[in-house]
Amino acid sequence: MAQEDLEQLDELGGEIAKAAEDLMVLCDDEIFPCDALACTALSRAFNLVSGFALLVRADNYQCAAGLLRFQLDNVLRFFGITTCSDPHGIASDVLQGKSLSTIKHDSGREMRDAYLVELLGAQNPWLRDTYNMLSGFIHLSERHFQHMLMQSVQTPDGIRKFRISSNDNYVPLEHKVNLACTFSKVTRGVVQLVQEWTVARERFGPPDVLRARFNLVV
Repeated sequence: MAQEDLEQLDELGGEIAKAAEDLMVLCDDEIFPCDALACTALSRAFNLVSGFALLVRADNYQCAAGLLRFQLDNVLRFFGITTCSDPHGIASDVLQGKSLSTIKHDSGREMRDAYLVELLGAQNPWLRDTYNMLSGFIHLSERHFQHMLMQSVQTPDGIRKFRISSNDNYVPLEHKVNLACTFSKVTRGVVQLVQEWTVARERFGPPDVLRARFNLVV
């Protein structure tokens, strides 16, 4: 992978930190549930950036793909919550341990992954196929079998010799670059959603009303 692709990954941390700083400035020491969830998403995103960069540099494509799926989870869940009329209430439930998949969106549908993919996929046609492909790296599946076969060698007499390795030198460079570019795109999606929340948060209740409804997270 080209050095410029790796440098793009290194830039993501600064973008995440700036989004967190801008949100904290507007919160002015009063952090309500969806603010806390936004910070949580950014913190998770930052950790995933660090881990993804390490895995890419270690030539570990399969694990890096798994982390991209986790980053996509950040986007799907925060998008679903912030497109509801009561993001603070939903975020409060999630922060207390309630599964988002049991909570209904304003549309009346439970916010399971399939619905969140449908919801965000309406604006991003590439999302469904990407989600399905990446999910194959989370659960033991044919995706792992395919990668195992890609490392094997078939001899002229038809015998297949299997090879097990953590090195991804069998993966075409094009696929590695695409993975890194998609990771950057999805990570910036997390940042964008938090930036949008930072701008819109005042629409979901003045501080005195939120104070009466929720205990301050911090």
